[in-house]
This record gives sequence, structure tokens and C-alpha cells, in this order.
Amino acid sequence: MVSALSSFYQTIITMMGLLLGIIGILAVITLRFLSKTAAEDIAHEAADKAMARYMESRQFGDNVKYAIEEIGLAYQLENLEEDIDSIKAILKKSRRRPAAGRYDEDADGDVVPGDWSEED
Repeated sequence: MVSALSSFYQTIITMMGLLLGIIGILAVITLRFLSKTAAEDIAHEAADKAMARYMESRQFGDNVKYAIEEIGLAYQLENLEEDIDSIKAILKKSRRRPAAGRYDEDADGDVVPGDWSEED
């Protein structure tokens, strides 16, 4: 009888030790994940605050003013806008339709047989 009770309690102690080990492992994994998430959130908030503070600073305004006036960023943007308009005009003029004997590539990338001829 003593042997049966001893075996029973030994099984209970073993199961409790195993359960305690599993709970400990889960606790470590959970705390590690929560700590990493919390650290990332704190880092993102700090970066957002730093960026907002910089964008409100005088240095940011001076850098933007320098880029626009000294580097000629506004002039470059106007040139790009003119280039885009001229490219659009060229594309509009050169719209083509397929005719017999040539190949055309449609919007999906499939090659369609046909001939190219200017559409006016």
C-alpha cells in the first residue's frame, strides 16, 4: 500500500514539475515577445516625435528654402513638367493601331500579330 501511494505521489510530482516547466517556457516566450513589441512601439513613437520636431524646426525651413532657391529645385520641377507635357503630346500623336504583317504587344504583355500604321 505504501508503495502504491509513493508511486502515485511521485507521478503527481513529476506531472506538476513538467507542467511548471511548460508554463515557465511559455512565460519566457510571452515576455520576450511583449518586450520586443513594447520596445518597437517606443522606438516608433520616439522617431515620430523627433521627425515632427525637426519638421517644425527652423533648420528644416532653411533646408527647404536652400533646396528651392539655391539648388534651383523649382526650376528643375518646371522643366520636368514641360518634359512630361511634351512626352504626353508625342504619345498622343503617335498612337498606333496594328495592321497586317507586324506584331503588337497588348497591355498584358501578349504579342498580337498585326502591322503598325500611324493613326491620325
